[in-house]
Amino acid sequence: MMLRTIAISSMVLVLTVSSIMEAALSPQGAGAKEFTASIDIMVKMAGEDSADVERFFAALGRSPSIKVDGSLFLPSTTSEAGAVVVLVSSGGESGDALTESVYNDPQWRKLAETLHAPLLSVRIQGPAQLVVRDATTGSGQGLLMLLERLAEQSGHPELKDARTLLWGISAAGGFATSFAAMEPQRTIGFVRYHSNQRDVPVDVNAVTKIPALLLAGEKDETAGTEDAQQLWRAGRESAAPWAFVIEPGAPHGSEEVLRKAGPLMTSWIEAIFHQRLNADGKTLITVNDASGWLGNSETRQITPAGSFSGSKTQASWLPDETSAQGWRTLWGPK
Repeated sequence: MMLRTIAISSMVLVLTVSSIMEAALSPQGAGAKEFTASIDIMVKMAGEDSADVERFFAALGRSPSIKVDGSLFLPSTTSEAGAVVVLVSSGGESGDALTESVYNDPQWRKLAETLHAPLLSVRIQGPAQLVVRDATTGSGQGLLMLLERLAEQSGHPELKDARTLLWGISAAGGFATSFAAMEPQRTIGFVRYHSNQRDVPVDVNAVTKIPALLLAGEKDETAGTEDAQQLWRAGRESAAPWAFVIEPGAPHGSEEVLRKAGPLMTSWIEAIFHQRLNADGKTLITVNDASGWLGNSETRQITPAGSFSGSKTQASWLPDETSAQGWRTLWGPK
């Protein structure tokens, strides 16, 4: 049992944490291992509004608690787990199924092996979906505690302070962004897949140095495309190393569409790992337009940044030629 206190807005949350852990040999990959852990956070609110908040949850028949479950795939190629790819589910049957499909996808397992980095699937539950959308509600602290537990369990103590690359689907795209703003010094980059901010504010200034890939579905009636595009534009106006792409004809929550986006996402993540992580595997290197490629959304033209002739603030930044080609392929012909 652990006790943590963190400040959130005008309230203080006292987090009482317990964990349940178990380990199992992964069926995929010779020598690879899989570990699971669960963090339960009982939230006690302090402050002048705490009684009203507690009565609100009581009326709903819910406890103001957060649960963070995780499954960690540890490739046989990993000697030191100083960086990890984190896949965050949006919750619900569909979100969990899609995130699980990515976690178990051979293409993503191969990525983990190539990077010598673990792959962590995370599911967040709480009294409201806000805990999935906003890492500052306590769910971000839950992820950090989950990494601590998995560090102990796996025998890789460096995992406790691992640098993270976050992938969030739907509502969890907000978690990826807000966690990056909360922990910029340990965030390698983040991917928002078919996500909408809703009413959760994004501190763009806090994440402009962090590479991001934003994907939207043309036929997505849940998240739409405008929200992601506006966020991308706000970032590019500050020269953030961000890319945006609309998947033609793509609806919300399609495993087939998600699989088609795999080559772009995995090539982008691989390149970002190589560009952002120093030789020590801990220090993060700042990237900028000059270190990558730029893509024109209107013409689908891709060129090294130094040769790009259009408006750089209206172009997507990609880390290398392979990811730039993947970006253009996913967009499709103009």
